[in-house]
Amino acid sequence: MNELLAVVGVTVALCLLGVFMCLAAVMIVSQWVITAKAGFPGWSVLIPIYATFIQLRVIRRPESWGWIIVGTSFAQFCLSIYEQFVLAQPDNQPWWLLLSTMILSIILAIYGVRMTHGYARVFGKTGWFTVGLIFIPYVFYPILAFGNAPYQPDGMVYNSFGPG
Repeated sequence: MNELLAVVGVTVALCLLGVFMCLAAVMIVSQWVITAKAGFPGWSVLIPIYATFIQLRVIRRPESWGWIIVGTSFAQFCLSIYEQFVLAQPDNQPWWLLLSTMILSIILAIYGVRMTHGYARVFGKTGWFTVGLIFIPYVFYPILAFGNAPYQPDGMVYNSFGPG
């Protein structure tokens, strides 16, 4: 009986791994096509930090955003290393570690939403499409990539909160 459960568990794990690999491939191909549609090299989506700066060029945002995103991500990485390897008891975290991790996560979330909204805007989509890109990315990024929406870097909508 235990052997059967082990086989079923491994089978389920491999099936889930296959599904996640397919979803990752869909997202990589979609990002590649979106980047190429905007006139930038599609292969750039495969290089993490470089991809951030290319994405900012696609959505016509300043390079300083990239440094903020990369710096915030690096700071969060360093805090997690500190938490795991320096603190003797990770269950008893100091208040400043929890607070700084939370603040860094909020900063990354804000920039992530604004970048996603920038993608929707430069392809002529609305704020509701941004909501779809955030909550159902495996459907909406392929729509953006393989749909007929043209890249319109100068056709962004300006509102009272700034561009896009």
